[in-house]
Amino acid sequence: MTCGIAAFSAVQHFRCGKDLEGIFSLVNDLLLVLIIMDVLRTVARFIRKRELDVGVEDVVPFLVIGAISAARRILAIGAKLSLSEAEHPEQVGGTVAAGASWDRFSQAMIELGVNAGLILVIAVALSTVIPLAAGQQVRTISR
Repeated sequence: MTCGIAAFSAVQHFRCGKDLEGIFSLVNDLLLVLIIMDVLRTVARFIRKRELDVGVEDVVPFLVIGAISAARRILAIGAKLSLSEAEHPEQVGGTVAAGASWDRFSQAMIELGVNAGLILVIAVALSTVIPLAAGQQVRTISR
């Protein structure tokens, strides 16, 4: 159902002649659906497991969800900047509008940097957690 709403929203943008906004809307909504499905799958697995014992391997899906969320935000910021540039290709320097535009740009760059750093931290965490989870599974099987 959510994918249908995402497609409908994108088609509405295309009909209005806003192709870039339609593509951005579709990609953004589909990534949101992916995140929601991952969260629901992880929660369903915990419910089926019926144990309160949380192992290292149980952290991996949440790290993946975090990485997808950060990547989605990076794509959203890039698309928003591209749409802004496409709507206002000529900016006259020294005006109040150019100053406000510069502030938005610098805020976007800071947010991009934070999200990129977050993805790097999550990648390091995943590269640390996955071998630990594999080691736990080997010890459990050998007992």
